[in-house]
Amino acid sequence: MKISVILPFYNEEKTIELTIECLRNQSLIANEIIFVDSGSDDNTAKIINEAAIKYPSLNITILFSGKMSPSSSVNLGIKKSINNMVIYMDCGLDIPSNWLESQAVNYDR
Repeated sequence: MKISVILPFYNEEKTIELTIECLRNQSLIANEIIFVDSGSDDNTAKIINEAAIKYPSLNITILFSGKMSPSSSVNLGIKKSINNMVIYMDCGLDIPSNWLESQAVNYDR
């Protein structure tokens, strides 16, 4: 099973590194991580781009949706995803290292 994680963001520069570290430390790594910029005017996109270079195995993509609601940004990410399982996550969450794996197990049932 291939997994895409979709994360809409708006001005998350204070929490985006935590989000990236949580995704990096998962027991099951997503095949693609799609961040969708909902019109940020801070350094969030720059931090994500730096992480994409530093951790190429995360397969990070940034989409720019403009001023959209989080749900519209998620929908854009879903349309652009290439995998058969899509999981949505908010930025700034301190998720456990087995979060993605537990979602995949629940999907297989």
